Amino acid sequence: MKKIELLEAFGILLLIQFFSIPFHAKTIILPNDPTVTIIKDVDYIIDSLMEFKEEDLFSEKMQSAFNPTSLENNGFQALVSTYWIRFELKNNAALDNEWLLDFENWSFVDFYIVSDRQIQEKWKTGHLLPYNQRQYPEGNKNHILLSIKSGETIYCYARLEFESDNFIKPANLEFHAGLRSSVDQQNYRQKQIISVFLGILFVMFFYHLFIYFSTRSTSYIYYLAIVALIIYMTLNNSGYIVEVFKNIESFPMWRGLFESIGSALTPVLMMFFTMEILKTKKNLPFWHKVMTVFIGIILFLTVLVNINFQIFSPYIFLSSFLVVIVFITIGIFAVIRKLPSAVFYLVAYSFSLAGVAIMFMSLGGAIPKSNFATHYSMPLGYTLEIIFYSLALANIINLLKKENIQKQEEIIDQLKENQLLQTKVNRELETKVVERTMEIREQNKIIEIEKVKSDELLLNILPSATAEELKTYGKATAKSFINASVLFTDFENFTQLCENMTPDMIVENLDTCFHAFDDIVMELNLEKIKTIGDSYMCAEGIPEHNKSNPSNIVEAGLRMQEFIANWNDEKKKKGEKSWPMRVGINSGPLIAGVVGKKKFAYDIWGHTVNLAARMESASEIGKVNVSEFTMNLVKDKFKFISRGKLPAKNYGFVEMYFVERKKPS
Repeated sequence: MKKIELLEAFGILLLIQFFSIPFHAKTIILPNDPTVTIIKDVDYIIDSLMEFKEEDLFSEKMQSAFNPTSLENNGFQALVSTYWIRFELKNNAALDNEWLLDFENWSFVDFYIVSDRQIQEKWKTGHLLPYNQRQYPEGNKNHILLSIKSGETIYCYARLEFESDNFIKPANLEFHAGLRSSVDQQNYRQKQIISVFLGILFVMFFYHLFIYFSTRSTSYIYYLAIVALIIYMTLNNSGYIVEVFKNIESFPMWRGLFESIGSALTPVLMMFFTMEILKTKKNLPFWHKVMTVFIGIILFLTVLVNINFQIFSPYIFLSSFLVVIVFITIGIFAVIRKLPSAVFYLVAYSFSLAGVAIMFMSLGGAIPKSNFATHYSMPLGYTLEIIFYSLALANIINLLKKENIQKQEEIIDQLKENQLLQTKVNRELETKVVERTMEIREQNKIIEIEKVKSDELLLNILPSATAEELKTYGKATAKSFINASVLFTDFENFTQLCENMTPDMIVENLDTCFHAFDDIVMELNLEKIKTIGDSYMCAEGIPEHNKSNPSNIVEAGLRMQEFIANWNDEKKKKGEKSWPMRVGINSGPLIAGVVGKKKFAYDIWGHTVNLAARMESASEIGKVNVSEFTMNLVKDKFKFISRGKLPAKNYGFVEMYFVERKKPS
């Protein structure tokens, strides 16, 4: 009997131990006044290998891994990105209430409320979590809202994670707890104050935008860019920006990139603004070169830091520190040399630097934390900076106005002195103008005559459209034509014909033929391309498309053969040798245009041109030989004799036709 009782007792102890595993953390009494409590006493696990999951929450392995924080060890290691913490929260007040926990600077937070070895509630927050997925979204805050009844104790777990390549990182495992009503009121007050700064910045932006449109000064461009960037940074630091883009789920992930770009643009724009407003290239040439180098360094490091934040971020901070020294040094030198607006410039930058320094010293613990130091010092410094930069620009404008007035007075005096001299000069000029006008009129007449001659010569060489394009642009673009026709002529045994003829006689005979061909080409609205030795080449359908193509060019071939036949009859009567001629025509696509830059010549290229040459070489004396494609286009206007398929160099066997005569209309 005693053994059974012992076993029962042992079993009960095991059950008690089993159910007591989840929690041994110190109970934290929640504040019931407007103060915000910093909670440090938590149990923690350094989950560097991310081996613990939600389902392990009640396992003995996970529970035994928790360690308590202490004065000597807060449990945080900078190189570890994932932690688990557990703690108890108790409401000692007589009334139910709501509290907000703020896990600031953590990228992702999974928060669990457990009871009886079960997860009762699970919520998420974190500054990289999409805004609408956070349990209690509020600006940049990583809030968890808890409702706890009077005298109730809740048991909590949280998984904390931060991105190692992000600018925002926690410094410890601490988090804040405060009454919801007090925290909401404080957040509302902060937004109101930040809104005042934003209002001033927006007013300054639009006021100076109006001035820029009046002055078109480069200084105002950089000033407006700086104001716009400070507005974005103020919206970002105050949390307004995530609320504006809350419906864009990926925005929190991109926000770090925007902050990186903004951090780089701020000093870069400041350096450009400094160069412009202080005219450093002229007044401080050495420091102008230094700033130019730093602009390149900062932009280069910005690219690198977005590739690997951990490696290159120290160099960014170092370069930023050096830039601060450069700005202060330039400001001091400018004041010493009494450059215009130098005092305003130095005071403005001092306000900006002081605001940033106060905020970072507060966050780093160098000075006590306060709302002013943490939330208002930087926007206040930026706002004062923008105001004093505005004064610097206004001072420069005033100085420029004074200089302009002085110059205007000098100009007026000079004009008075020149007035008498000008009267005399005008009289002399009037006489010279009359004489010169007569000369110019005569020259213009000569120029106009020469222009007409040159235009006529150009039109004799090139088509009118091509000539106009060449005169306007200095070049003519080659153009494609879908359907054009090409005609070639060639005299049979031309070399033998010329053996007993002098050069003058050869040229005279060719000139007679080609003159006649030119008349035929002009009458039928064809385009002469060129003569190649004893060969004449013309085309239809270029440079302008016409509906008669290729009927006119086929008729031209018949007329040319008719002229040669009549001419040869006259030569026979005189006892001279006849000049027998072949004609070939082909139709199809080709390219036409002008090539080269000297001795312009309008020419055509393509298979259509080559096959037309083959039609000519395969023709017979006194005949007009055409391709099948040409024949099909005008078979209703001309009578043809089929020659069948004949060999054509590089084209194999090709259908060819002789044009017999024109059909009656």
